[in-house]
Amino acid sequence: MLPRLLTPPLDKQIQSGVGKYSDPCEKCQLNDVCIRNCCHDKCSQHSCYRDCNNCGGSVLEDEDSNVPGICCKSPLQDLYIPDVRRESYEFTKRRRIRMKAHSVCVINGSAGTIPKWYPDGTEAIAINYRHAWSPEGRGWRSQDMRDYLKIPDGTKLILLTATLDDVLERAWNFNFHHEDYEKVGFDYWQALEFSLYDDMSHMNNLWLSYRNLYVQSVGGAHFSHLPPFPLKLDRKSARPWRRAALRAPNLLVNFQSGNLNKKEDREAFVRMMGRVRKWMEFVGKPMTLWVNGVLSPETAYNVVINAPEGVSCRFLSMAPWLFANKGSELTDRGTATRSTLPRAELLLLNQERYVNLISQTIGHAERAIENRSGGKTS
Repeated sequence: MLPRLLTPPLDKQIQSGVGKYSDPCEKCQLNDVCIRNCCHDKCSQHSCYRDCNNCGGSVLEDEDSNVPGICCKSPLQDLYIPDVRRESYEFTKRRRIRMKAHSVCVINGSAGTIPKWYPDGTEAIAINYRHAWSPEGRGWRSQDMRDYLKIPDGTKLILLTATLDDVLERAWNFNFHHEDYEKVGFDYWQALEFSLYDDMSHMNNLWLSYRNLYVQSVGGAHFSHLPPFPLKLDRKSARPWRRAALRAPNLLVNFQSGNLNKKEDREAFVRMMGRVRKWMEFVGKPMTLWVNGVLSPETAYNVVINAPEGVSCRFLSMAPWLFANKGSELTDRGTATRSTLPRAELLLLNQERYVNLISQTIGHAERAIENRSGGKTS
């Protein structure tokens, strides 16, 4: 494992041009590799450091700026670029997860003393790791998560890791990716997935890309992730991502904002599905598409309509439990309305209704695809 990138000590964050830790950009030997998104213009010191692998942080001119974490001029590029692109990652071979149901409800922790948490015949239940494992490093809520979450025999338990970036960082620092997930009761699990952003430095995104590959490798995850974009898929840098996808052919993407009536959400959806189609075409092998979020039937319909031909889609949604915990009932249209029903009834009702809604939605989408391709006439 490569060394972690840390914030430099405050006593090394000195003024530009002064002291051995300062190296003005115009004299920097790595100036020609500063290709995009450098922190230089956002740092009050306007310099990069030979021994620094993180931006100045506390010396920013604008304290509210969301400045990239690692300067793309860092000499550590020479260490990380080859490792991000290396061919020697060992990914655990996993099969495509097959289920009759098109959706899985994501629970947000314990339901307390409620006697029955899940409808009869539930194939799988998912939980986010922040409700199963302490971000403060205290470990699992229980060493038998199936018993803790009252998972019935025959029901699969899925561990998800989509959460805020600062929570992911704490999980990384406490070596969550080295936990034995199967030992505590999980059947399938997702590796930590660190977010990459266009306004981050190139070096920072290299570091995050490396970590995404590393945790996928050491954790034996059942799900693979989209590689960072923009990525030239015919280049060497795409190879380890493709190998990860071939070993775990269950592509999991997160789409938390699902209101397609909003312009920004529609644009985000179009970008996401464009990336999915491009990546699956590049991988060139059958995969199952898993979409995680607070997903409406409308969003599920559009995922299926816009997915690559022949791709099976599954949906992971926290909506049923989220609405029940707020005292709301899931309607036949997939919206929420206030309810006087007790929480115990709402939990079961919302889960049953959501599974049926998504199943019906998939049926409508598949018929629309047949009509579009000429398989049927209306």
